[in-house]
Amino acid sequence: MTTDAFEPPLTDDALDPSAPVVVKIQEPGDLLAMVGHTLGYTPTRSLVLIGLHGTRTGAHLRLDLSPAAEDPVALAVAAARYLSGPDVPSPPAAVVALLYVDHAPAPPRHDDPWMRPYAGLCEALRSVFEGSLGIDVFQIWQVGGGYARDYDCLDAACCPFPGTPVGSASGSLVDTHMVYQGSMIAHTPEEIAEEMLLPHQAVDPSLSTSIRRELQMLRSRETPPAPEDALPLWEVALESCPSVEDLAAVEQWLAENVDVVALILRSLQHNTVRDAVLVLAAQDLRTAQSAGELFRQTLTGSTGSAPRWDRMERASVLCRVLLALGDRYSGPELLSMVSWIEWAKGRGAVAGVLLDRVIAAAPGHQLTELLSTAVNTGMICPWARVTAQSWSEYSRTSSAP
Repeated sequence: MTTDAFEPPLTDDALDPSAPVVVKIQEPGDLLAMVGHTLGYTPTRSLVLIGLHGTRTGAHLRLDLSPAAEDPVALAVAAARYLSGPDVPSPPAAVVALLYVDHAPAPPRHDDPWMRPYAGLCEALRSVFEGSLGIDVFQIWQVGGGYARDYDCLDAACCPFPGTPVGSASGSLVDTHMVYQGSMIAHTPEEIAEEMLLPHQAVDPSLSTSIRRELQMLRSRETPPAPEDALPLWEVALESCPSVEDLAAVEQWLAENVDVVALILRSLQHNTVRDAVLVLAAQDLRTAQSAGELFRQTLTGSTGSAPRWDRMERASVLCRVLLALGDRYSGPELLSMVSWIEWAKGRGAVAGVLLDRVIAAAPGHQLTELLSTAVNTGMICPWARVTAQSWSEYSRTSSAP
């Protein structure tokens, strides 16, 4: 069960910075646009919960809907734990739920409310959130087949079936606001993953050949650099690699650092180096070299404080650049590192797509199997569950004027 957890990227500023962004719960267009821009894609077969704090929206949680068929109560309990568990500093006062299904809303058979799809799950959500936690399930929407409709309204005169076309999300106030800020909605997590990896395949083939030749020579003649020797090289690369959007600058950097690039690719033959580089990105060189308690807490996202998100994003860029140059030994390591960073951000669905690619290329890969277990059981990275520590909070504040 893949899971995504985000704080919404909305601010109080609309196109006019002095005007507030208002999401009207009764108008599904704004609500659907907010979900799409927050997750980065339009969910399918998913339960999405949005926390409400007074008049403001809070955390967004997406869970695979399929487990509800076997145990709706367990899914409701998992959702409640993520949104209002003991480690959540500010649980919501209420939630809005959206059921993303394959079919358009339709009247229940025999006018029986229990004949609606996922009626058991909706009842479980109310029982857990309202009955156990005192958190109001303010509204439930069913989204599918190109329509969205209030799940609880059985009056066709009040809410005609199949509902409001989901195209209303495009061009809504929230959608316009977010597009203006540069946000786009992808169709699927697969599309996001493809977009992340595609630009880095455009490196000059002759440059790629030179680096691979150097790497092959190192593999045949030299033992991999010891972790204590490799990490300073990764630190230099992490600090100096330019933004991937500037392909010319990336190629110049690679041309000037062929030997360093080959060495850090070679160093990934040590699993300890791969893990230490992730800690290096999230913390610093000293922590990465220590292999102490903070090292282990970093790999599980349980440090209790925000990682260095700016460095983690640079590490993701560096790994994606190196993917275009590595071989069958280093490729799975690099892709698993990018997957871990996506999981740390709270993007479990995208991490799952990337992990599937690693599994296809290198079955039994250690880090991938551990990450896959976390992703497939719906485990959300602890950093993503706490607003002050999350990637979404960092990206929101770092982009603020």
